[in-house]
Amino acid sequence: MVSPRRFLPVAVAVVAAAAVAIPFAVANEIGPGDEDTVTQVAADATAAPAAPVDALPAGPLRYVALGDSYTSAPGVPPVDPAAPAVCGRSAANYPHLVAKALGAELTDVSCGGADTMALYEEQAPGVGAQLDSLSRDTTLVTLGIGGNDNDLFATAIAGCAGKVGAVLGGDVAGALEERSSCRDRYGEQFRDDIAASGVMIEQALENIRAEAPLAKVVVVGYPNLLPTTEAGRLACLAAGVPFSAEDMEFLDEIERELNAMLRTAAEKTKNTYLDTYTPSLGHDMCAAPGVRWVEPTIPLSPAAPVHPNAAGQAAVADALVALLRS
Repeated sequence: MVSPRRFLPVAVAVVAAAAVAIPFAVANEIGPGDEDTVTQVAADATAAPAAPVDALPAGPLRYVALGDSYTSAPGVPPVDPAAPAVCGRSAANYPHLVAKALGAELTDVSCGGADTMALYEEQAPGVGAQLDSLSRDTTLVTLGIGGNDNDLFATAIAGCAGKVGAVLGGDVAGALEERSSCRDRYGEQFRDDIAASGVMIEQALENIRAEAPLAKVVVVGYPNLLPTTEAGRLACLAAGVPFSAEDMEFLDEIERELNAMLRTAAEKTKNTYLDTYTPSLGHDMCAAPGVRWVEPTIPLSPAAPVHPNAAGQAAVADALVALLRS
């Protein structure tokens, strides 16, 4: 008999999170010529080896993919014909690629816009609770979620970007100068949101274990979105990406803290964390077309803005398959 699901409403989670210690990334002063140092700092925040995965069980591999748009991969062709249109799910996202590589029977319920509460309740008409897809027969679960809790990503992108009209018109410096520091406006809010999300994700992982007790569970982190070097940030500005260099540094810190929270949640619940941030360094949204794994605010390859493209999805799939086969 499946244990009843438990979850903490966001208001309760915020209070509980006050006692939760999240390993925040350390901000560093960055100067010209510090590119190697900065890259190493970013890598050190997330690059500890993933915990080993026990051998996958013999017999059919029944894989359930849970997650948000970084899993569902909206805009990456081809569209998954079995998916609700609102989810924007691709048939070339990393769950589909992993299932093909491992010969797994896939149930992909990832959906764009999903937050942790979407694991428990209907996200939209026809999009049921993601945990409903689990059973005692499930042998592999991946969970890629957390960035939408408290609208973290949406606020970061919309709130920290310069005035898009001015940027598109070419006045990048003027548009960015008119905005106060994103760190000043959102620093504490984002950290509180991440802590609250961590409480809920730990509870979700316990519920996943209750409903799929035989499954190997892998928490999938988020890839590097913005460059970690001064040269890379200058390239972003030249390309019209609407963030100041200071705000790019801050947003990268916040993403590393989000990933650190996900790693901690996986470890505390005796599950595995897959680091996708470290392998994606140098493949951020400001890298050259053909090199980048994440598309910028105005995509040049099929993908949603500020989301992994086909190459990014393939990179996550390769890392996950390697982890599971190790």
